[in-house]
Amino acid sequence: MNLFLIICLFTLLLLFIFLSRTWVINKRKDFLFPAGSVLITAFLYLYVGSPSSDLMKVVSSANEAKLAENIINSNDDIFTSSEVNKMIKKLEQKLKKDDDDLNGWILLARSYFDSNKYKKSIYAYEKALGLSPDQPDLIADLADAITMDNNGTITAKTKDLLMHALEIDPNHNKTLALLATFSMKENETKKAIFYWSKLKESVAENSFDSKKIEQIIKTLRAESNQSTLASSNINPQKIIKGEVFLSSDALNYFNKNPISSKTVIFIIAKSDSDNPMPIAVSKIDLLPYQDLFSKNKKINFEISDSNSMIKNRNLSQFEVIRLHAKLSYQGSVIPELGDLFSEEVLVKKNTKTVNLSLSKVNKKDNN
Repeated sequence: MNLFLIICLFTLLLLFIFLSRTWVINKRKDFLFPAGSVLITAFLYLYVGSPSSDLMKVVSSANEAKLAENIINSNDDIFTSSEVNKMIKKLEQKLKKDDDDLNGWILLARSYFDSNKYKKSIYAYEKALGLSPDQPDLIADLADAITMDNNGTITAKTKDLLMHALEIDPNHNKTLALLATFSMKENETKKAIFYWSKLKESVAENSFDSKKIEQIIKTLRAESNQSTLASSNINPQKIIKGEVFLSSDALNYFNKNPISSKTVIFIIAKSDSDNPMPIAVSKIDLLPYQDLFSKNKKINFEISDSNSMIKNRNLSQFEVIRLHAKLSYQGSVIPELGDLFSEEVLVKKNTKTVNLSLSKVNKKDNN
């Protein structure tokens, strides 16, 4: 406490005594309040002092708040590009000093993305994930940045990231939206419909988003029906449809043994002879259906001539087919320890629908 402040305090005390006496003599209450206020202010300054360093941090983060506001609003009118670039540079400098600032890396990654600097965005997202792994928001954003950096081309890494995000949160909105969009790009209509339908369940009923998604689903279904009709007119093929599900014992086993993004169900068709070579094999990625399967719901499947293993050897050529399902935890066609199997079902030429119950656990290690 310096000498000047001590003198000020002493003067204020004298002033307070004088005003108090005046108030007693003249019964003037209006003198007391200003005098007391001045005195209290002096005490507060002396004992509280100047703003703390923590409070100053709030001021120093103001630019980051502005940057976040610009990203959230996605409005170019809020800040000019030069202002945003200046704020990004300040954030870059800050992260050089504090490499463990998770929020800083996330903010920087999204800033780069909005500035179309996708490679830098990828780097920043990877830094953020290094600090906080298994965050579906960050994983989906990273997959999005990788896709944009590849001019919209879907890479194997992108798919792996999204399946991992879905493994963490089966109802993650952005992951479902990206998977639906990617499925549409790759003309996998059924997958696209599934992902859009799952996304629709998580948005408010009758909302704008819900109606928009419903319109997409209707369009995809109409296009799918037209494509199927055109294909059947040009080149009729055998299609076997059915449902695959878990027996009660297999359900308990399934719920005790978590799946991963590698887990698939194979629908395998063989001839009714001793030839072990499958005629056709279709594959279902199980992760998107995990919730359904764990609640003992059935999954639709389809196997057709288009799934043939060898050219000119297809389902249409056989009067009777042996059909079975296999759940592979590692995604391998070769049976492995812990995989689930169904009994074989004989399917005749006119059969259209088949039910396959996964009921057996492979207890033999083939490695």
